[in-house]
Amino acid sequence: MLRSLKVFVIQSKLESDEVARLYALAEGHGAESAPIDDAQVVITSIRSPVRLQRHLDLHIAAETRKAIVIPQWLSDTVERGELLPFEAYHALKQSSVGDRSPSMVSQSSGTELRSNRTPSVHTTLTPVSTDMPSTSSPAKTIGSSLGETSTSPTRETTENTRFATHRLSPLVCPNQDLLSEVGVIMKSRRLDGNMRSALSYSRAISVRQLTSDLSDAITFLSETHIFDQRSSKIDEFVKTGGISEARSIDSTPRFHALGTFSSIYSIGPTKARHLYDDLGCQSLEDLEAYAEQLPDDEPATHALRSGLQYREDFEKPIPRDEVERIAVEVTKHLNAIVPGCLYTICGGYRRGKSVSNDVDIVFTHPSPEFFKGLCARLVERLTESGLVSHLFHMSSFSSVHEAPRSRRFGGGRPTHFDSLDKALTAFRLPSGYTSHETVSSDAQSIREPMDTSEDDVAASSGRVEGAKTVPIATFDTSTPYRRVDLVFAPPRAYWTAVVGWTGSTQFERDLRLWANQVGLHFDSTGILRDTTPIFAHNERHVFEILQLEYVEPEMRNADI
Repeated sequence: MLRSLKVFVIQSKLESDEVARLYALAEGHGAESAPIDDAQVVITSIRSPVRLQRHLDLHIAAETRKAIVIPQWLSDTVERGELLPFEAYHALKQSSVGDRSPSMVSQSSGTELRSNRTPSVHTTLTPVSTDMPSTSSPAKTIGSSLGETSTSPTRETTENTRFATHRLSPLVCPNQDLLSEVGVIMKSRRLDGNMRSALSYSRAISVRQLTSDLSDAITFLSETHIFDQRSSKIDEFVKTGGISEARSIDSTPRFHALGTFSSIYSIGPTKARHLYDDLGCQSLEDLEAYAEQLPDDEPATHALRSGLQYREDFEKPIPRDEVERIAVEVTKHLNAIVPGCLYTICGGYRRGKSVSNDVDIVFTHPSPEFFKGLCARLVERLTESGLVSHLFHMSSFSSVHEAPRSRRFGGGRPTHFDSLDKALTAFRLPSGYTSHETVSSDAQSIREPMDTSEDDVAASSGRVEGAKTVPIATFDTSTPYRRVDLVFAPPRAYWTAVVGWTGSTQFERDLRLWANQVGLHFDSTGILRDTTPIFAHNERHVFEILQLEYVEPEMRNADI
């Protein structure tokens, strides 16, 4: 009865459970959640025009004939099984605002309602639109495309603030040579375990777009204590064209050895120092020899040997077109399990990098009942097809959680290791599929043979009870393995997951710090005020909740 109707729920004056109930009720009967500007129906408990104006331009709402109704309209519509007229459920009383007031924006019949906007949902691989398509669609990308004209307000990039969230940080800045020198010192501090100093340098690097005048940068960094006495290194760079400490560090074998070791999966800075300083491993050859003599049945041995096995391939940069082909290939298989999933390619790709070190893809499904266990089922299928050759890590938190978990994270937790379902894999693109095998299974999901056409795969729906037919991939031996991270977020956490996994690291760090400043808690799992979740319905809404001006993904490159 609500099919294709775009709905937005204003959270003010509603408990979070009621907001979740209203969205579940609407989406469960065919409606789509949408940004407030695109919504055809706005549901609110606010009855005052003055207060409602804070959320919605009432004159534009009147011109576009947007319905503004109280929650009871949705409950009664669902209970009676028919789309009820809006008049009896006006949120604003006509007598209080006059004939041309937004109380007149509703129609006598919901079937007359029309949106004056076209949702920007893409089936091609661009980083995406802000609408959520219906569950009848095959897997899609969603978000704002690279190269689109930004609709966010113009902002000066010289704003004096400690927070990277308040600045625009493009990939390349006027001070790139300086940042490269400072980055060597930062990396050295991190490898030596001096995280406080490393974070100070990281924050200084994030001021990259503060100004092209380095003398102004020195003053600002000193006055705000971001760089403290280390601003003298900028002064040295201005005078000599380099930083002597950085060049001294870069000339030491230990620095390069620790950097190489810590780039291998399962080895962090602490273990790298132990290998070099205590065990005498000073090269990759030494490390490989050490790994061979470890006990075969130890999990740590398996992790280290796997990291070494894929190290050379993982060091090769991944072009943008390959990132996109990987996403297409993965979602073909996802469609064969459950059609209608949504995804966004995140990480450096989404921030505009020409090449990536790995591939981060965030998935969701609008219907929570299809979401549970989807990560494990996808990994199983990719492994059986031969596309995933190794699983480095997999976590499953998604019993049916629809809200972010309570604040419980301790210090030292890695930025991205939130309570989202995720699989960190070694993945290789196939050259083709030459055969299909039927594998016994207790899974009861939609499973079909793979076809070279994404549309055909999405359209071919069938069920194989107690078994599944899986395509077997063939490979060109020259095709490298890639580190591909598959992240699954429940619908209510999808947009915070997209923001969290887009990066950069310093930008995300400052998002969390800023959230604390305004009495919130943010991570990829969601946004909390104390223990109450606040749901975001698109990426811009995440920034709005955090009381921040929207920053395009290409301007979040606050790291080196």
